[in-house]
Amino acid sequence: MTIKYQRILVPLDGSELGESALAHAMYLALLSGADVTLLYVVPTIEHVIGSAQMPIPIDIQWDVLRAQALQYLTGVVRRSESGASKVHVAVELGGEAEIILAVAAREPPDLIAM
Repeated sequence: MTIKYQRILVPLDGSELGESALAHAMYLALLSGADVTLLYVVPTIEHVIGSAQMPIPIDIQWDVLRAQALQYLTGVVRRSESGASKVHVAVELGGEAEIILAVAAREPPDLIAM
């Protein structure tokens, strides 16, 4: 029996432990010709507002954090040997578990690799 994946979702958090599932996901993508989506969830940023001497507007914080996350994901794509048909990157704002489930509900993957 051959399992054929079409879409694989890989949530990443920037840690080495988080990236440990990446090699497995990319290997399965290579075998199946699956598309891979790398997802980075930026946690809500209310805690940052109170920590700055001069508060930075939330939209500017989001833009900066989103840009950093996209830079990280782009680096991950470059470092990984991808046999996937396509590798997509996505950055979302919110609670990690809730966002992973929401993304999975929007575009159901055959596998979530964590």
